[in-house]
Amino acid sequence: MLVVGLGNPGQKYAHTRHNIGRDILLEIINRGDFSDIQNDRYAHSLVSDGYMAKARVVPREITDKTGWLIIALPETFMNRSGEAVRELMKKYTLTYEDVIVVYDDIDLPFGKVKISKDRGDGGHNGVRSVVGHMGTKNFIRIRVGICPIDESGEKSKPHKDVVSRYVLGRLSPKETEALAAITQRVEEALECLSLRGVEEAMNSINEG
Repeated sequence: MLVVGLGNPGQKYAHTRHNIGRDILLEIINRGDFSDIQNDRYAHSLVSDGYMAKARVVPREITDKTGWLIIALPETFMNRSGEAVRELMKKYTLTYEDVIVVYDDIDLPFGKVKISKDRGDGGHNGVRSVVGHMGTKNFIRIRVGICPIDESGEKSKPHKDVVSRYVLGRLSPKETEALAAITQRVEEALECLSLRGVEEAMNSINEG
């Protein structure tokens, strides 16, 4: 399966809320059994392949490479993410059913991880670009919530006039501290998707 982490390239955008999908996948590469990251200029992406830490028990002789993932981080800017996804699909001869897109979602409370499929872009420019270049919205997404939570535990979505500034802002110390647990949850979602399929993964992760 191809797993794509949406975000903007460069240190200017690293550790911002809008880059949380990209940053999480970088951490998964670092702690899993993955190849060194390569700059694929043809696909405009940083690419690595291998097994997540928890999937190392999967026998390497399995011919369909169950549990094996290609992780890609587009080096295009967010609103051109679909160009990279299109080229990656062509290079690896994949269909939309083989693609998982990981990205930030302002409509989910911070830290919530949810698997979705066949939905709109939710106003997310990166997802809109992927849908446009894929020609379908029927692909798997792992949405990572970035909406702030108030003292009562309820979502406190920023006003539309400041949403852009909020999503492009760097993670707070408290949010950074929570990132390890969020990464683990995304890792669990990917493991479940690659080993058990989308329906079981949705039942497990979304209700967990």
